[in-house]
Amino acid sequence: MLLSRNERKMIVAAVGLCEINSDVFGAGNRDQEFVGRKFKKRGIETSYSRIVHIGLSYGYIQYTQDGGGIGKLLTRMQSKVTDREFKAYFPNVVALIQLTNDGLEGEQYNRYGKSGQQYWNKLKKTDKEKLKERANTDTDKDEKPDNPLKADEEIRGARVQKIPYVEGYPPIDLWEDYAEKPKDGKINYPGWASAFKAAGELPVFQDTQLEMAVEDYFNPVLSHCQLWNIRSATGLAMVLAGAVRGGPSPTRPLVTLLSRVGKEKLGLTSRFEKPEQELEALKAIANAPSVEKNGKVNKELCHVGAIEFPADEKRRVNVLLKDEFDFLTEDLYDPNTYDKAHDK
Repeated sequence: MLLSRNERKMIVAAVGLCEINSDVFGAGNRDQEFVGRKFKKRGIETSYSRIVHIGLSYGYIQYTQDGGGIGKLLTRMQSKVTDREFKAYFPNVVALIQLTNDGLEGEQYNRYGKSGQQYWNKLKKTDKEKLKERANTDTDKDEKPDNPLKADEEIRGARVQKIPYVEGYPPIDLWEDYAEKPKDGKINYPGWASAFKAAGELPVFQDTQLEMAVEDYFNPVLSHCQLWNIRSATGLAMVLAGAVRGGPSPTRPLVTLLSRVGKEKLGLTSRFEKPEQELEALKAIANAPSVEKNGKVNKELCHVGAIEFPADEKRRVNVLLKDEFDFLTEDLYDPNTYDKAHDK
């Protein structure tokens, strides 16, 4: 079976279901990595929670503000419609495109650069530990950090700054709305958050999201899939899911998880020879037990043999295997069609 552009979009759609909420293409994660899950919060706990602002993550694949994914997506969206149509959702379009692509010049730009997460990743281990101690220590058990970071100490890259939704109004974050709708007959939404959600309902914007995911995430990892002879739609989706979260590089651990499990579970040295081997490796991930060390179970980590990975990977594989909306074909793809020439 040929891996055409349409087939690639279907696999992207299946992967998207692992990440989104009920808003689908208009789904927005409102800086929940910063919020975290400690201190009775219900965000997404990371090593940099309460320290680094990732900002808005948006759409079917959850493109991030800090990483520049939203900027690339918005630029593509803008090229698909008239200026008037785009401004109906995003009136302060010049500032929005500048912010999400290159970031705003100023103190934050000079201090952290475009991406706060990249700044965090480059910090020395000792500096990270000092920040994490301030963000996480609660000796008096009052459900608040003892010495929380002040607003001007939190890491915000140049792309995660506040700008007005409408020129002349106070600046707000892209995951926020104003308390009241701007008093302008041409403005349909009370702020950025509502506008992004509404824009996700337009078919042209939906197709743009799928198109960008194919070109920026799926196509770059297909050489790895070809090397390992990954032929099933579910196997391809598993590799793509790792690329979406780890970046479009087959050298990253999550991108190669399926092949790593093939080595560990099946003793493979180079490639899956039979489709049944792919399925066996996928089921091994789907049924992986939690990591247990020194008599303590870590429910955030699972393992297949010596390979450890986040428990979320187990959840995602189970979603893909279930394939509730029939996005994943049962036919096998021809690895010779994984090149760009067949992406049409």
